[in-house]
Amino acid sequence: MLEIGCVGGREVNYPDNNENKKWWLWFAIHKTKNEESLLYACLLENEDVLLQCVEHDAGEFDVFDGKVVYCSRNVESGDAYGFLKEADETNILKFSLLDPLLTHEFLASSPRQIIAETFGKSVVSVVSFYTFPDLDFWNDSRDDLARVLRMLSEELNLPFSGDYARKFGNFEFHDMSIAIDAEFSIGIIKSRAGEPDGGCIRIAKSLRYLNEKQIIHVVCKQKKDVIYNKLIPLVAGEEIKIVDELPEDASELECWVFDENGRLIYQEHCNYIASVGLNMSITGQKVILKDRLAERAGRVNKELGNKAAAVNSVRTDRSLIRPNHVEYEAFNDQMMQIQSDLFGTQGHDQWFGRSIECEIEVIKHLQSLVERGRAKKVIVVDPFFGAEALKRFVARIEESGLELVILTSLSDINPDTGDRFSKGSDPIEMLRDTIQNVKGIINCKLRLVNINRGSSKQAFHDRYLVVYPFDGLPAVYMLSNSINKMSGNWPFCMSKLDATVARKVREYIENLCNGVDSSRDADPNITYQWPENE
Repeated sequence: MLEIGCVGGREVNYPDNNENKKWWLWFAIHKTKNEESLLYACLLENEDVLLQCVEHDAGEFDVFDGKVVYCSRNVESGDAYGFLKEADETNILKFSLLDPLLTHEFLASSPRQIIAETFGKSVVSVVSFYTFPDLDFWNDSRDDLARVLRMLSEELNLPFSGDYARKFGNFEFHDMSIAIDAEFSIGIIKSRAGEPDGGCIRIAKSLRYLNEKQIIHVVCKQKKDVIYNKLIPLVAGEEIKIVDELPEDASELECWVFDENGRLIYQEHCNYIASVGLNMSITGQKVILKDRLAERAGRVNKELGNKAAAVNSVRTDRSLIRPNHVEYEAFNDQMMQIQSDLFGTQGHDQWFGRSIECEIEVIKHLQSLVERGRAKKVIVVDPFFGAEALKRFVARIEESGLELVILTSLSDINPDTGDRFSKGSDPIEMLRDTIQNVKGIINCKLRLVNINRGSSKQAFHDRYLVVYPFDGLPAVYMLSNSINKMSGNWPFCMSKLDATVARKVREYIENLCNGVDSSRDADPNITYQWPENE
């Protein structure tokens, strides 16, 4: 191995310039009218991988403000070596050194060297150069970003839809020359029926490592308890080693194999099946409903009508197949359920009872989500956010730098009493008067938007809180009832939405703030805004 780089005081290892080896490049970029950005590229020098790769595999598809173009190449060893040397010395990825047709160049960070499981190998040395694509740009089109990550996953069989998304925009050299695949076999041989629980650990190594010394670190667990943790020497010439020391059946095994110089050459993590659940369903009579929902769906199309109308009677029986359940396991499971209920971690979901103490507690909790540098902007979505909510909530926000947007939809119902306004009363005028009375004590940067269908009909129903942090993605909370008397008339509950759902809800809310309803054919009217000069 030739050492031509340094990361954090560590030398980065690249392979020797072996002219007899072919390399494989995979490359994807995003092209717009004005610029190009690297989505991901990798370089491999293992011939076994090349046999599975297609020469000049290529494709493209349109995305937001441009297109994605990807291709693959077989590369000569000397060209690959020159490319890696140039990248290490200058931090510039010159793909023309690999193929003159690839004229793209990208500035990258200094390389990092990590150990990863890639391309079907359990231990691979990976050298990563980061180009840091503009994530704010991709945030404007999350569906396209998801499509790109899925494409990377499908083309390369790397988990870009999971943890490998952190490598988005990287160029990576995967050193397959030291990758080990099935060179060791480690498993647990269970005790036979009638014998004590436990069993033994069986370790076997291939001919490649048969005549060398290794040491293996084995950890076995039974659920969360470690029942075995030991370093086991593997002597040269011994193909199979049996360690008969497990005190009881294990549900999980982890192991790491090191050569005599301490270098990791193999790792494995496996879970054993502890039980199998079976469901058996028997279908009974089928009923076709002819209610209004089914009729409306049928007018759209026949398939939707059938989906709405058909109801099948089903009976399901459940069974669980598992070894004899040890008494302490049943106790452990029950006790952990009780512990989780008693001392569960403080999450984003909150419930507040009905009392004056809870009314104050709700406001303090909302303050804790948005103040002291936690958020730069907040949108409160509440169709009944009136004068009382303004005094109760907005006047108590202490953060002067916070941008607070209130989206409401006042109609002919008094949000504070639930009664209809008397003839001649104007909820907008009441709200305007309240703002004028309290604006001197409002600390935050307030913007209020009232929207209606027509001149006075309610434009939306649900209540939300959207929090835009200084760092990270916006969070969206669903609120059980209105701000005007949280925990006053009824208990109050709030729940943080899953990220995928939150994005859709946030887009819907942001459109509403601009008088656009993406869920309907007709848009609402903005009937009042404050400050009034906007």
